[in-house]
Amino acid sequence: MRIESFYCTKLHSALNAIHECFEPSKDPYTNRDIAEDIVFDLESDSELNLRGFYTVVLERRDDDDGHEEMVGAATVRINKGVAEVPLVATRPQFRRLGMCRILMNELENRLMELGIER
Repeated sequence: MRIESFYCTKLHSALNAIHECFEPSKDPYTNRDIAEDIVFDLESDSELNLRGFYTVVLERRDDDDGHEEMVGAATVRINKGVAEVPLVATRPQFRRLGMCRILMNELENRLMELGIER
């Protein structure tokens, strides 16, 4: 239960970062928030296939008190050796600092470790 709440908190922070960066988009069939369905990998009654996504986050940790702050987030789905990254968000106060590049470099490294080349 503790691990679940830890990841749930991270996912909520990632969703907040995405909402900070993008206008909300609703599924035309269900009127649900598409970003939320992607981040939480929720089943939908829609014709859209929003299953199979993973959410990765970049956080900044304050060395003085250990507090972590969400810098940015990305969603990725892997299918047949190809990775799709439909959402990448960097919170406004961290833009133009190379944070998105750090996030994408780390994501690319992890995907290559899994044998994903495209």
